[in-house]
Amino acid sequence: MIRVLLVEDNPGDARLIQELLRELPAQPYEITHVATLGEALALVADRDVALLDLTLPDAAGLASVERTCAAARALPIVVLTGNADERVAIEALNAGAQDYLRKGEITATLLDKAMRYAIERKRMIALEVAQQHLEQTIAHARFIAAVTSAATSSLEAEPCIRAVAPLLVPTLADGCAIDLFRDGKAERIASAGEFGDGAARLDTRLIARGRTVGGIALTMGSSGRRFGDEERLIAEEITVRLALSIDNAMHYAEAQRALRGRDEMMAIVSHDLRNPLAVVQLSLSALATDPASLAVVLPRATRAVERMGVLIEDLLQIGQIDAGTLVIEPRPVELDSLLDDVLEQHRVLGAGKGVRVQREPSLPLGSVMLDPNRLTQALGNLLGNAIKFTPADGTITLAATSTSSGVEISVSDTGPGISTDQVARIFDRFWQADRRRRDGVGLGLPIAKGIVDAHGGRLDVRSEL
Repeated sequence: MIRVLLVEDNPGDARLIQELLRELPAQPYEITHVATLGEALALVADRDVALLDLTLPDAAGLASVERTCAAARALPIVVLTGNADERVAIEALNAGAQDYLRKGEITATLLDKAMRYAIERKRMIALEVAQQHLEQTIAHARFIAAVTSAATSSLEAEPCIRAVAPLLVPTLADGCAIDLFRDGKAERIASAGEFGDGAARLDTRLIARGRTVGGIALTMGSSGRRFGDEERLIAEEITVRLALSIDNAMHYAEAQRALRGRDEMMAIVSHDLRNPLAVVQLSLSALATDPASLAVVLPRATRAVERMGVLIEDLLQIGQIDAGTLVIEPRPVELDSLLDDVLEQHRVLGAGKGVRVQREPSLPLGSVMLDPNRLTQALGNLLGNAIKFTPADGTITLAATSTSSGVEISVSDTGPGISTDQVARIFDRFWQADRRRRDGVGLGLPIAKGIVDAHGGRLDVRSEL
């Protein structure tokens, strides 16, 4: 049964149409008659087709069609008009109706054909819309899949970005540029198409784990297009996927650096433990063959064991610093006294190399809250490093000055200095400016920095060649 909504204010015309429909074999139509558009709009949701008069008490002309379409977009409409001018009927079709009939020419067969045609045409339009939507969905899925494939095409961030940029043009925009944020600055990695000051621009941030890692800028130029809701949604989806890819690439790079650091550490530690261990082994062999040599080999073996103990303790401290578990026990300490003690401990070491270790005079520094053992170790590492690289007849100066925010302590020397590239790596684990030297494993300065950081301070390096 086809449910028909007849919207006709003329009782005679309404009666005629109902009688014509009853003439049809099998009575295929269930008819509901209303005289106003207001009544009709309340019923359109559960009807299969509408016969709509263009002249009603509460609406006239195309307004009747437009309001009915707005209330029920899926409802097929056949317009009833007493006007012989076909332009009115064509305007009604353009407004959303599927067919029209002139009242003076209506027959039962014509009514039946018009309504069935309207229903079929509406169904075909719906199928076409669904097909277009499906094609758009498939195209969207393919586009997103291509972008995702490009974004994951490499374990490094930059190749992924360069692979993504050309795909965004012209599907999403006329031009695009993608930046990476490094050290708080944006670095342009890739651009494509007509990127520039176009008629429209869309900027999105690449955010991963709550951190901004880059940005995508899209522009429209010669095409005259604008960014709509669909383009914005696609841009957001691409942004999420590319940000995740960049974040994964960064984590991969960090993991690779950690693996290289581990391998380097194992090589260095193995080397630096092997030497003193060999000394101990040789000393034991000497004792086994000549017990009388104890007085000679015992000090040598003791020094070797002490070297191994220092290395192991340094490794433990670096592990604590990395894990954030380094224990600091601050208490009031007379800083002048602590600095004098550290100076005296290293003055003899410096003299053995022909290097003068001195303290710059200053006003009394008073009592400071700090861990004396940890700070002594940090200053000892800094002075020891300076002694190691300062040539004979050089000078090392320990200085301290009270500031508005605390105390500034410095260790300066007259050594050769290091380059800017080396300054950037000076606190890296196991790194040494001169790898030919083997009087240490490169943990002294990282430990010193970890101790200062744990006190809430800052350790900086300045060098002149």
